[in-house]
Amino acid sequence: MTAGRKPTTLTLLTSYQCTAACENCCFASHPGIAEKLPLSRMLDAIEQAAEMASMKLVVFSGGECFMLEDELVVAVARCTERGLASRCVTNGYWAKSAQAAHARLEPLYRAGLREINLSTGDHHQQFVPVERIAYGAAAAIGLGMNAVVVVEREMDRTFHAQGLLSHPAMAAIRDHPNLIVFDSPWMAMEDRDSVRHGPASLTNHLNIHRRAPCESVLDTMVVNPRGEVGACCGLTREQIPEMQIGSLEEATLVELAEAAGNDFLKIWLAVEGPEHILAWASTIDPRIDWENRFNHHCDACRALYDDALVRDVLAHHWRERRDDVLYRYRLAHQKPEAEWPDQSNRHAPIASSRQEAMNHAR
Repeated sequence: MTAGRKPTTLTLLTSYQCTAACENCCFASHPGIAEKLPLSRMLDAIEQAAEMASMKLVVFSGGECFMLEDELVVAVARCTERGLASRCVTNGYWAKSAQAAHARLEPLYRAGLREINLSTGDHHQQFVPVERIAYGAAAAIGLGMNAVVVVEREMDRTFHAQGLLSHPAMAAIRDHPNLIVFDSPWMAMEDRDSVRHGPASLTNHLNIHRRAPCESVLDTMVVNPRGEVGACCGLTREQIPEMQIGSLEEATLVELAEAAGNDFLKIWLAVEGPEHILAWASTIDPRIDWENRFNHHCDACRALYDDALVRDVLAHHWRERRDDVLYRYRLAHQKPEAEWPDQSNRHAPIASSRQEAMNHAR
């Protein structure tokens, strides 16, 4: 990528196999999925990331990355050897006791792991009791790691962050500076009406000024278990073919990053975010329904790519926003104008069909 936002994070979705089978899991993960990213492919991707000056972090996720057992330790160690920080995202199933949690994390800490992200909430707790999250977080902080706990948020939920912080296993760390606990919206994936959020949290013209640009697109490169590479870590990325930018069998991470960085719509998402693009599109075609529909920016992004009315507006009117968006993008990254991607009139930001979009990306 010659200019603009360069990727800082490589996320390896090691498998879609998981010890849990949460309803509305963003990757439909469950115990019956056997496919996984081979260790050799993981190590190769880490080596490629290490050659990119902008890359700083490798995230191991899934599915459940802790099911890799010793392979996870090997991959984390390779990150450390190549000067890359690492993070693991997990449901904490392995933290059956304080002792078990320490025993599982210690080899990873010695390999260089310095952060774990733990997921919990009403859906996760059908499969992983909350005490395991507490044991896992406490063990991580006891070893000197950072522990981030993400709690599912949706309307009528029964579990909140305070429920975790009041657990006895959290007593010694609940005020520790290395502990972060926060809520994140739970999203509908299979049935888009199956998750409800309160009206105050939904995006509309009164609160859209609070909606930020997408921080993930063009910053995070994701490799899924099939070796396919995505241009963001978004929860709906697998449902947006245009966010899949190629395969490690066909191209290098550098080449794929270069191609993604020349996609105007991805640049636009990085400058404004999907909610603002939807709102703008609705000023051209008032039939576009966006207000009070979206709690999460990934949900708005899915609608941006899915909605035929939005796609039509973008295909025919994107040039009206091109200069403004590219100017703001240039300012954000302080690059000379001559280095910026060629955004001539040859291509609309969304091709007329999804297959055309995929062919162009590849």
